[in-house]
Amino acid sequence: MLELLASGATLEDVLAALAHGVTALVPGMACMVLQLESAPGTTQKHFRVAAAANLPDYFVAALEGSAVQAGSGGCATAAFTGEPVVVENTATHPYWASYRALALRAGIGACWSQPVWSASGEVLGVFSVYHPTPHTPTGADLTNLKQLARLTSIALVQHQAAKQLQDSEARFRALAEHTSEAILVHQATRIVYVNPAAVKLFGAATESDLLGTSTLARIHPDFVQQQMVRLAGIVKRQPLVPLVESRFVRLDGSAFDVEVQGTAIVFGGENA
Repeated sequence: MLELLASGATLEDVLAALAHGVTALVPGMACMVLQLESAPGTTQKHFRVAAAANLPDYFVAALEGSAVQAGSGGCATAAFTGEPVVVENTATHPYWASYRALALRAGIGACWSQPVWSASGEVLGVFSVYHPTPHTPTGADLTNLKQLARLTSIALVQHQAAKQLQDSEARFRALAEHTSEAILVHQATRIVYVNPAAVKLFGAATESDLLGTSTLARIHPDFVQQQMVRLAGIVKRQPLVPLVESRFVRLDGSAFDVEVQGTAIVFGGENA
């Protein structure tokens, strides 16, 4: 699972591999990963089925979009309370009263649900395993369930972080594309982004004339040392004078005076 996460696999692929991998180890067991979502304009949480294995489609459909509230199923109670919920017998447990007929039809006799937590203490979802007959978990079973929930948490948190980076970069691009200020992004002095104003400022025909080239080629020789010192300070997060006068060079070799401001950002998932 960690190899999948490290290789950049999609959240859907990671959670599907986790669910099917677990059920392959224990014949007859079923598994479901549920994510918590909020309806727009309300604090009411509901479930989205992120992955399921060895469960009939009608059972999965019944959980999709269901409300998260105490006493309404083991999964919902675990999500609502933030505590593990062990239902050893779905035919007699009060939490399964509204799902009893569905459990009987799906051949579910027991359900153990473990909340999935973020590092900040937020409940992100629930990892649940199902058995075809009434079943009491051992201490090892509960430990394994917690470990599965932690793996799920890693996947969900990584996905959220990647989504936030994508949203942040999209906002950056939307602003940068329409400003009259020239903006250039580089990683270890290699240019990875220029906005239209920068293309015009450096006398380029298109952004491709600048992308992949070195920022050092765009700095006047008399000011290379100045900019390298500032770059080192930015990388080390040192306090710097926000705006300095410098001199840069266009593609045709002509020099021009500029005021430069720099900051460290994350671009394309990497420091820049």
